[in-house]
Amino acid sequence: MSNTGNHNRIINAAARMALKPAGAIRKGQSRLWLDDNGWYITLIEFQPSSSPGSLLNIGVQFMWYPKEVYAFDAGYRQQDIGSIRYRNDDQFTPQAQAMAEAARDRMLVIRQQMQGITSASTYIHGLLAENPVTVWTYLHQGMLHLLQGHTDEALSRFRQLLAEPDSWEWALELMVHIQHQRHLPWLTEIVQKSRALKKLPERVIDLSTI
Repeated sequence: MSNTGNHNRIINAAARMALKPAGAIRKGQSRLWLDDNGWYITLIEFQPSSSPGSLLNIGVQFMWYPKEVYAFDAGYRQQDIGSIRYRNDDQFTPQAQAMAEAARDRMLVIRQQMQGITSASTYIHGLLAENPVTVWTYLHQGMLHLLQGHTDEALSRFRQLLAEPDSWEWALELMVHIQHQRHLPWLTEIVQKSRALKKLPERVIDLSTI
């Protein structure tokens, strides 16, 4: 087996040992793992590096915008963990195991921080503040305010979103639903649609109880 084959096999085995018992699932045969929490997913990616090895990316993707692809909405590169490089099996195996265990521990921290919308909002706002402001920043901030019942703050973020050149009509529709106080059922449908696009299993989603 080639070195590349060896290093992939070792990473996948380490990830399976650390993440599967904690509830994460592997996306196909990729190096991406998912911690599915209904209205959001924690993504754990053992990203290939320029030489045989791995970087570690961990972050949250929200299900309140319907799209098929997986993407990091908040959080990404785990700079403090750095990268690991394959030289031989004996050297690389414990490094891959340590990276996978660190990924599991951080996944569990995110799961704990995201329990309850107030805690989740504080945590996500902190992650969003680490990156440049984009239309996605306004969307996620607005949604977090909305789910806390902070309607005025939410509408303010959505107006900022609509002022951007690459904003969406979707936001206009959301604002209409907010004004008529029917946004939660509509957003629940959006979450289910986003999950279906990603071929995630059906789950009962109640955004009012987050």
